[in-house]
Amino acid sequence: VFEHEFVHVLTLQKSSYNIPRWFTEGISTWEEEDPQSEVDRQLKWAWKNQRLLPLEDINSGFSQQSYPNQIGVSYYHASLVCKYINDKYGYKAIQEMLRLYREGKGNEEAIEGGTGRKISEINKEVKAYVDEYVRKIPISVPMEKKDMADLEATLKSFGLKGEKELDLAAAYVNHGENAKAR
Repeated sequence: VFEHEFVHVLTLQKSSYNIPRWFTEGISTWEEEDPQSEVDRQLKWAWKNQRLLPLEDINSGFSQQSYPNQIGVSYYHASLVCKYINDKYGYKAIQEMLRLYREGKGNEEAIEGGTGRKISEINKEVKAYVDEYVRKIPISVPMEKKDMADLEATLKSFGLKGEKELDLAAAYVNHGENAKAR
């Protein structure tokens, strides 16, 4: 939490408080270097259902939630965008974007000025990057035997539906108990 909030201080000062929320949250979340595994399934759902926002509209994901936990997904998505820009165009691109925001430039001008590419091209690049990233997210996070036993007890008593049922089936597969996964 400290690193995240400290990076906000830096980006806000560097941009003279003229920075879109997606960019300050994206940089702060990316700089945490904290795996976002608790949001993986939601990111994958948003990706699969084509709910991740293009760069022209990415900021609205922080204020106009149109599906459950869109704000959490937006933090994660924005961090992936920032990581991509840094990895592909270098940290100088991030710094240039901060400078352009400080000068009052909008999202499109800052992104294009920082990367030297049209925003439509960056959208395609980011989409390809996120597609590759999300495909690597496992369907379910690994589950300990104790947690499996708890779910099995719930299954016997009340039944399971939706994500919990999928979690238990994936856990069986992860533990080599494929027959139970059916």
